[in-house]
Amino acid sequence: MTSTTLFASSELRNIAVATAALVTVAGLLLVVANPSFASRPLAAIAIVASTLFAILSFRSWPAETALVLLTVFVFTNLSEVLVRYHGLPSLLQLVVLPLGVLAWLVTRRTSVAALLTHPLTIALAAWSLMIFFSSLRASHPELTDARLSSSLKALAVYLLVALLVSSVTHVRLMVVSILVAGAAVSILPILQNLSGDYDSSFGGFARVELAHLYGDVFEQRVAGPLGDPNFFAQLLLIPIPFAVLYASIERRIGVRALYYLAAAIVLLALMLTYSRGAIVALAVLALLMMITLRVRWRRLAVTMGVLILALLAFRSELANRIATMEQLVVPGAASYADSSVQKRRLLAATAWTMFLDRPLAGVGAGNFSVHYDEHSERVGSSSRLYDEPGGDHFPHSLPLEIAAESGLVGLILFGSIIVIAFVSLRRVGRVVDRADTLSITAAGLRIGIAGYLVAALFLHAEFQRSLWMLFGLIPALQSLGEQKAQESPS
Repeated sequence: MTSTTLFASSELRNIAVATAALVTVAGLLLVVANPSFASRPLAAIAIVASTLFAILSFRSWPAETALVLLTVFVFTNLSEVLVRYHGLPSLLQLVVLPLGVLAWLVTRRTSVAALLTHPLTIALAAWSLMIFFSSLRASHPELTDARLSSSLKALAVYLLVALLVSSVTHVRLMVVSILVAGAAVSILPILQNLSGDYDSSFGGFARVELAHLYGDVFEQRVAGPLGDPNFFAQLLLIPIPFAVLYASIERRIGVRALYYLAAAIVLLALMLTYSRGAIVALAVLALLMMITLRVRWRRLAVTMGVLILALLAFRSELANRIATMEQLVVPGAASYADSSVQKRRLLAATAWTMFLDRPLAGVGAGNFSVHYDEHSERVGSSSRLYDEPGGDHFPHSLPLEIAAESGLVGLILFGSIIVIAFVSLRRVGRVVDRADTLSITAAGLRIGIAGYLVAALFLHAEFQRSLWMLFGLIPALQSLGEQKAQESPS
């Protein structure tokens, strides 16, 4: 069995350089955030200049530095945090151009052509094109334009990742970046919980939300850099399978322990979100990881039981919150009505009504909220009493949101994206050895995306750049897998 070399000296050097570049950029941003030092235009210039310097000054490994920067920016939601908490322009928008130029310079033209014709690229581009055309019939096209802008930015992230990842070293480096970023944004809320001090948000990277858990119980739910506990929990599902699967092929005890430590830190932060959907997704993750690692069914059953007991014993509040999910399946099952469950039932029924009214193309991307009042009145629910007329509403279910806003066209397109992604990853596992880094990464990616999508059954479309960033790894893994298969003796 081949051992992964994630912490080889050259890769540690790459991570150190990328971290130094990130610190340099962050330092400049903190300086220009002070009005006494610079204005917004100067801040924008400083961001672009410092990013170019960080990338181009390390001529031996510019692609590696750029890849780490991009991964950390997306996974930690750095750009939005700096905009919201420090009054700076969008960092991601400013660095996309220099990163794009770099990706073009370091990538072979044949690779660019292969990427642009890859089925996943075509499907993702078609998704953005569908959103564009939906603005032509939407009652509020400005909302559709905002959704289109978000989709195009996510497409840019996908293309950059796919172009920058051109070797197995790059694959391992990106996985390490995800693990480091995941552990970093998880440690902060854990420290908050241990100290009981939630006054500091650590510059916007450890936000919290005092929210209803069950009955009349309210508790602090950690929300990380995303500002929403449920979406933060969904994000934290991604690093866990990478950590566990990479540990399974690592022979060095110390490095293996680091992988498990990263998984444990992320898992603890995930539980502090009290996200019911993420707990369901976590159970799916555990099952898929054990199947992938070929754990025997008896041990699988025992392990799943231990995991469930550990989650329930973690905090009684978590166990009681999970119990409220029974009301989703059996209305009135509990002695009290959970308001969030009742509201989600109303949102789901409203989204379904919208879909039935316009089954082909929906009401228009981003237009669910503006059509909510007229359709929710037809559904009827006691939770309707808590609504504010004209307020923002979301279906809290990605499939239902797509159905309501984009109809069958959107469902078919999104389904195609997922099918293409999983088929491509499956092919990687077939052309390289099961213990190979590429195969393990593909397996971790399959499980991570599956967990993300299970959580998305309870969440609407938001913060999807992290998902599209993972999609960017797929063409790269497939290409590297095919190269490796051709080089191997038959």
